[in-house]
Amino acid sequence: MKLSSVSRTFSPAITRMLLASDGSTTLLLEALTGGELTIDVLYQGRAYARDFPPEISDSIGVGTESEILVRRSRLRTATGEPISKNLVVARREHQSPMLGLLSDRHAPLGRGLISLGLSQARHIVATGEDWWDESPTGEPCAYKAYVLVEQGNPVLYIHEKFNPLYVPLKQASCCG
Repeated sequence: MKLSSVSRTFSPAITRMLLASDGSTTLLLEALTGGELTIDVLYQGRAYARDFPPEISDSIGVGTESEILVRRSRLRTATGEPISKNLVVARREHQSPMLGLLSDRHAPLGRGLISLGLSQARHIVATGEDWWDESPTGEPCAYKAYVLVEQGNPVLYIHEKFNPLYVPLKQASCCG
């Protein structure tokens, strides 16, 4: 996603910066909230790529019949407020130390990636609007999807939805 397309879609600067960044989202969210984030792992297990949209399997280079690793989690602020909801999909057959981080149910993935010190890149594949409350009647929120690449190989697909109280879609209006 080019910065210019992010800037045309979202007016709050904080939202544009978060969505355009190809660095650690965890660190950016911790800077935004002024504290360390905690994680709730809601689900972790195996699935088949066919159970997800094809752009996910395409982005990590697996066929629809491939078995993949899936983790759903939430990052929370120091006061317990959820700030992001995350889907991580991994190539099961890839032998990357990144995959070991998915079994850590106590540390956000971003902090684990930093601790590994691996040379990796993030390729943003999509940004836009989603539903924070998992239904079309809920509140809209910003999202970012990207692929973590290690030594030229796509390893993880990550889809992050951001709490609109912290990462607004629109500028707050002034003066009522």
